[in-house]
Amino acid sequence: MKNADIVKVLLFVFLAAVPAFIYYKYKLEKDKQPKGFNTNINQILWPIGKDSLGKDIFFQVPEITAISHRGDSLSTAMMNNSVSVVELFFCSCKTICPKMNENMAFLYKNIGENKRLNFFSFTIDPDADSLPVLSAYAEKHQAGENWHFLRTSVAAVSDFGINGLKIPTEIHDTTFVHSDRFVLIDWDRHIRGYYVGTDSADVLRLQRDMVFLLSKLDKKK
Repeated sequence: MKNADIVKVLLFVFLAAVPAFIYYKYKLEKDKQPKGFNTNINQILWPIGKDSLGKDIFFQVPEITAISHRGDSLSTAMMNNSVSVVELFFCSCKTICPKMNENMAFLYKNIGENKRLNFFSFTIDPDADSLPVLSAYAEKHQAGENWHFLRTSVAAVSDFGINGLKIPTEIHDTTFVHSDRFVLIDWDRHIRGYYVGTDSADVLRLQRDMVFLLSKLDKKK
């Protein structure tokens, strides 16, 4: 067999193997994810199925209680009868968090005066992010009364991220891994969308969808 023919055969084998490898890698990573983990981040309404009447079924965010940067105890029950956006972050983060909270501040400045909106920022480093630290961080980002910087136990926020919000959350000693997603939640605490918090275009899409859900909420009254 000529060298050129050998090269063609090897190239064919390589090209045929790439899709199989990609699928295997995707399947491996997907199998590692917790049940119900969000694998379709671009779906706006994000239903997970239909009930017996054909109505959409959504994941519902559980109730969790945390202490806000103001020192009061708040619960995600506040999400009832409002439209909310939630993020995970930590104050000392130097990678994605500054951009995420810059974009959250952008959202808050644009539409945050509407008191039917709630903004929730849960720290995943509660040991370092004391109430004074959270308060200073909130002041830096000009957070008003309906933007809440929250701290709870490591176990509680980790469980909330993985099983409540359905986003990656890993907290091990000094290692903190969290998603860059903003999570949109409706008046029934249903997850309605995921948005890349570091992407300005996606944040504008989130703003549009928040206004859309507010209009739906108005019609319910």
